[in-house]
Amino acid sequence: MNTSSGINNPSSLKKVFKKRSQSKEVWHRLKRNKLAVIGIVILLLMTLVAVFAGWLAPEGYDAQNIKIALKAPGVLKDHLFGTDSLGRDLLSRIIWGAQVSLKVGLIATSISAIAGSILGAVAGYFGGKLDNIIMRCMDVLLAIPGILLAIAIAATLGSGMTNCIIAVGISGIAGFARIVRSAVLSVRDQEYIEAARAINATNTRILIKHIFPNVMAPIIVQVTLGFANAILQAASLSFLGLGAQVPIPDWGALCSAGRSYIRDYSYLVTMPGLAIMITVFAVNLFGDGLRDALDPRLKK
Repeated sequence: MNTSSGINNPSSLKKVFKKRSQSKEVWHRLKRNKLAVIGIVILLLMTLVAVFAGWLAPEGYDAQNIKIALKAPGVLKDHLFGTDSLGRDLLSRIIWGAQVSLKVGLIATSISAIAGSILGAVAGYFGGKLDNIIMRCMDVLLAIPGILLAIAIAATLGSGMTNCIIAVGISGIAGFARIVRSAVLSVRDQEYIEAARAINATNTRILIKHIFPNVMAPIIVQVTLGFANAILQAASLSFLGLGAQVPIPDWGALCSAGRSYIRDYSYLVTMPGLAIMITVFAVNLFGDGLRDALDPRLKK
């Protein structure tokens, strides 16, 4: 009897000794979450729409034809989503709006993530009075609802896309700082950190080379969830007139422009509102799935 047939079988050996890298393991678990996959697909489609808006949009976002103003969806063959009060194609403006809204969300989230991660890491690693000072400042920011804080900052700086991005970015710093601080506290006393200190590694090197790589999982999850919140806040500021200004087609600004006609031409609010809802929903699905995939307790 040949008892070594299974051992000599290359496919069996491959299955036994194969080791997935951490990224492959996370992707493997993420793929099994059907809702997360749906979120990824929607996000990819939205990203492609934003990147290729110039090719996908039937018209320019400010192209006007007053003769066909306020035509409902489906009435005109060339205007699938209808037209607004100035005869501009609503589908084109929503497509261009994807580029604006996603860009604002991405930049604002980057500001929050970078600033919040640095503050949280410094507070968690050094501790003491510095920790108290930084985290009490973060507590003050957290005591104010994010959207109210963003409105206050945008109102102070003035309306416009740049100030909107800054306002949304600042309002999200505290959330990142608390999460990163908590993660750093859990790893700063590990043996490999003590070993780095023993060989006289600088604090900057320890933070960059040893701390941050081991606390990236919660940061990545917070980035995905913070991205959805940034899109909502930016749309809210634009709706209030503190974000994108005419004729820039931000989704929030489109909803604001259509609210005057909501009784008779509800599609002017419904269409951009659906774009916001679908995008935020997809980001949340992806964020929830990514959180589960990065949780080592859920490894199988």
